[in-house]
Amino acid sequence: MKNTSFGVKQKLMLMVLPVMLGLIAFSGYQILSSYRTFHEMESFQTVAELGVDTSNLVHELQGERGMSAGFVDSHGQRFADRIDAQRADVDKALVAYQSRLKSIETGTLPPKLLEAIDQSSRLLARLGTIRERVSSQNISVSSLESFYSSVDMSLLRGIGALAGMTHDAELVTDVLAFTDFQLSKENAGIERGLLETVFAADALKPAVFRKYMAVKVEQATYMNVFNAIANEKFHKIVSDTVTGDTLRQAAHFRALVESKSSHFGVDAEDWFKVQTAKINLLKKAGNQLAKAFIHNADTKKGKAFTALITVSVITILLLLFSGILSYRLLNAIVGSLRDAVTAANTIAEGDCSSEITTSLKDEVGMLLGSLETMRGRLSAVLNDEIVPVLNAAKAGDLGKRVQSEHYKGIYKQLGDVTNDLIAASEQAINDTVSGLKALEDG
Repeated sequence: MKNTSFGVKQKLMLMVLPVMLGLIAFSGYQILSSYRTFHEMESFQTVAELGVDTSNLVHELQGERGMSAGFVDSHGQRFADRIDAQRADVDKALVAYQSRLKSIETGTLPPKLLEAIDQSSRLLARLGTIRERVSSQNISVSSLESFYSSVDMSLLRGIGALAGMTHDAELVTDVLAFTDFQLSKENAGIERGLLETVFAADALKPAVFRKYMAVKVEQATYMNVFNAIANEKFHKIVSDTVTGDTLRQAAHFRALVESKSSHFGVDAEDWFKVQTAKINLLKKAGNQLAKAFIHNADTKKGKAFTALITVSVITILLLLFSGILSYRLLNAIVGSLRDAVTAANTIAEGDCSSEITTSLKDEVGMLLGSLETMRGRLSAVLNDEIVPVLNAAKAGDLGKRVQSEHYKGIYKQLGDVTNDLIAASEQAINDTVSGLKALEDG
């Protein structure tokens, strides 16, 4: 295609341009991907801290639920001296939860988490009213347990929704395992309040037994799911923490309930203490689980940041190297072509004395070599053959001839034309001389 609007350099740059643009696009994608991963890990880590505060709040609410149930069931006899302190612990945990929530950009949170937070906030707004009804004995045990359980489940759904904050499969699994562990712990709290009323009444009604078995099954189910999906580190945390005589004592109380329906001979306060100790062990393990997956997120954030810096630096260096290399290659090619043009123009102007030299081994070097061969042959024909013959003719010696048989093509034609011209001149002179002699002889 004929195109005179671009020089060779511009055409070569156009050839290189798509490659450079492709490199920039690919590098930009890698940088953007690394930045997104870093930003995702940073956001996840921030919101994961909310999960820890949520877990603490749920734990304190579980304690308040158990004491409130015992307080109402005993008509104000049990936990009257401890319920206010437990409420204060809940308030402290609630302040920490709300403070953390205010520090988070809620617009970046997934819809399920926002929905859980909104539902929890609406339920927590009723906490003061429920407390007043508990204090005045104006609420049933089942109603207050239903309220506290609703709050806890709403908060725990928020923890589970943290999985929507990341695309990292390992972190998603960590969050889900942590959530299942917390749900199992929640059922342990429900079990505490349920059996507290059973031991206080020293009787187990069929409906209560069915509820107890359902809670026990749910508790075991959530723990089985945790065991199925948790990583090795999570398993070790739980096995090392949730152990000891407390578990055996809790199992003993369970065995009593499952073996008969009355005359247990158990002080409700004793059961509450044992199950609370068990729940505290679960809380301790839960805290360590939270630290573990937050640390994992922090590690991934650090790796993502390192990858971001590494990719950015490599991209910049690669672009600089490619740009400099392309610039030098373009200049070398264009410079060699300019040398060839200059040499051709010099020959075209009739100067065959300047030798054309090059160290290039490529096609441009071959072109310059061909120009040097052409210059050499022109110089040989002109300076070694034609010019001496013409100078001899000028001096009157018309006997010399160009050795045109040593050449081919245009060089041979040029030699032949020169020889023919001298021969014609010699013939004309000879004819003139012969004519003059004839006139002289008369």
